[in-house]
Amino acid sequence: MRFLVNNAGIIKVAPFEALTEQDFHECLNVNFWGCLETMPDLKAQGGHILNITSLSGKMPAPHLLAYNCARAAAVALSEGLNLELDQADISMPAQTDEALQRTWYSIWPC
Repeated sequence: MRFLVNNAGIIKVAPFEALTEQDFHECLNVNFWGCLETMPDLKAQGGHILNITSLSGKMPAPHLLAYNCARAAAVALSEGLNLELDQADISMPAQTDEALQRTWYSIWPC
């Protein structure tokens, strides 16, 4: 495998008081840990991973706390590994621009 686009993700929409620990685990398992699944193969042969993350990882939106946390972790992982693996023939940039978030922040700027 030389190129992978990680585009899977789940979202939990609820105020903080309604979220459970399981909600956070589910979001982290898919939106963060899923980004690491192919690393052993890429370390062995080099390649590129594009992680589709979210602006919520940099600018949290209300009622999306579990999602915000998982996407922030994915952004930090992608940006950090992209720097760290620069010499190892592996790149892992994060793409965070998305129409849903651009619309949200144009209506309700933070």
